[in-house]
Amino acid sequence: MKSLIFSLLTLLTIGCSASDTVITTEAIAATEPASIVHFDTANPEKEANNFITFLEENDDPTRFQLECDQKNIAKSCYYYASYHEILTEDINQAYGYYKKAYDLGLKQTGYSISDLQINYSELFTTETRLDIDEIIKYLKQASKAGSPDATRLLMLIYRDPEFNSINYEKAEYSQSYLKML
Repeated sequence: MKSLIFSLLTLLTIGCSASDTVITTEAIAATEPASIVHFDTANPEKEANNFITFLEENDDPTRFQLECDQKNIAKSCYYYASYHEILTEDINQAYGYYKKAYDLGLKQTGYSISDLQINYSELFTTETRLDIDEIIKYLKQASKAGSPDATRLLMLIYRDPEFNSINYEKAEYSQSYLKML
């Protein structure tokens, strides 16, 4: 379980690193929808390890919750969601905070929302489970915001089983294809 989360986190963190600065305590308070996390390394495994260490060494993860809930800081919502997904394995708590981060402008978390909906569908009720069209909308927003994982998942969704190939045009560009689903 942790290895799956770790591999997904690895892809997510390296793909969403758009900043050239190291995350500091002060940077957490900034609401920047451009970048989720960045630890100044081009090594995805090291970056993921640094992020997990960052979460583990945080003395008070509820600080992220308070910053998210009271100040509407998108990155804090993301950190709190990641803390719950990776360290406590509380998927329901993680999902709610990924959703809040998304709603606050951190569109890369659309990948996490979609991923949890697909891989943990049994945790969602009929009312809270997303259909494939809604999942695709989240993935498209995450992809546009720079998430390579969202783009890869879209390519899998748009895979043409008849020819065992991926329709890249549909995966990246075609809004009209969504209407056909």
